[in-house]
Amino acid sequence: MSLLLLLLATAALAEPNVGLPSALAEQSPALYQSSLNQPSLNQPLLNQSSLNQQLPSGLSILEPLPAVSPFVPPRAADQEMHDQSQPFLVTTENPDAAWLASWQASYLHLLGDDGHALAGFYDPFTFQFAYGAAGVQPYRLGWYSYNDYVLMSSAPTTIGGNFRDQQWNAWIRYAHLNRNSTVFSWTGWGNGKFWAGPTGIDLPATAIQLISDFQLASAYGGPWNWQLGVTPQLNGSWERNWNANALMADARAVLLYRASPHWIIAMGAAYWNLATDRLIPYGGLIWAPDDRWEFRFMFPRSRASYYVGHLAGADTWLYAAGEYTVEAYQVDIDQPKSSNRGEISDYRVLLGASATAGIWTMFVEGGLITDRHFRFRGDATDFAIDDCALLRTGLLF
Repeated sequence: MSLLLLLLATAALAEPNVGLPSALAEQSPALYQSSLNQPSLNQPLLNQSSLNQQLPSGLSILEPLPAVSPFVPPRAADQEMHDQSQPFLVTTENPDAAWLASWQASYLHLLGDDGHALAGFYDPFTFQFAYGAAGVQPYRLGWYSYNDYVLMSSAPTTIGGNFRDQQWNAWIRYAHLNRNSTVFSWTGWGNGKFWAGPTGIDLPATAIQLISDFQLASAYGGPWNWQLGVTPQLNGSWERNWNANALMADARAVLLYRASPHWIIAMGAAYWNLATDRLIPYGGLIWAPDDRWEFRFMFPRSRASYYVGHLAGADTWLYAAGEYTVEAYQVDIDQPKSSNRGEISDYRVLLGASATAGIWTMFVEGGLITDRHFRFRGDATDFAIDDCALLRTGLLF
């Protein structure tokens, strides 16, 4: 009889509806459920003591059943496993709009890109936005591109006449997650500058920047991370033959420390190889007081952003930014004839809005440019440019 009961119990564990007396069969549905059909979190589970009280004494030969662990839905399990300080791979979501989702699928297929991104990885020196203290936008892996148009209003100069600057700036980036929890990225820039004036100096009508940026950054789950970068570049004009004045190289190193979910400290330095070489602080403090606001108190670029919400199918931010900008070029002047390395420096205060749906991000911003100077390494005459307005709009995908 004991062997028979043991066989019946074994069969019942594999097939709950077959082979046990009705007393045991009444208890089995709540106790023996397939892992594919777990009970609701709100459904009470039987523990071992209540089971022993309910089973008939004739079945006491059965060993006590192990305690049943509550079922955790896969999505909740993922959220428990991963937090904002532990980077992990995700797939870029599809936009709500069907036509935009179709464009995204076609574009990724054309690139042979699987749409992977690295959630929890934060590069505060990029256009990446944060949901306050709730996390950051996933960092796109694979190919990613940027295009913008910039218009700076015409402004008087100290050398005579007005100076106006229009720009088209574009870059394409490839980012790869390495096995040692580091992210390698290469970014190739092609920027066009279209200058008008001033009358007191014969500047070329166009200038171009060909920039290649290499960065290696850690993606560790702990509080400490780092970045290293080097940026060789050729900056000049198609109207002249390039020489050593066009060849430049910048470098940077940053140590990042997450002191808490609300604070990140960035400690670093950058070397800018321009008309006047500069060694500048590169970092600052990042504060996310809640799930809406983020403040980057940083140099050379600071930003305060507010997450508005998911509007019209896009995650939307409003922001205010301050920037210190220096760009250098080989500048060849006809009257008097000379070849120099020249640089334009300024400070910018901007207000903007950005919206992201899937891989697509669109932004528009405008503001004031002040403390503008055109300086040369050579015998050309330096000059200042009056304050002007700036309008910039762009698309990332």
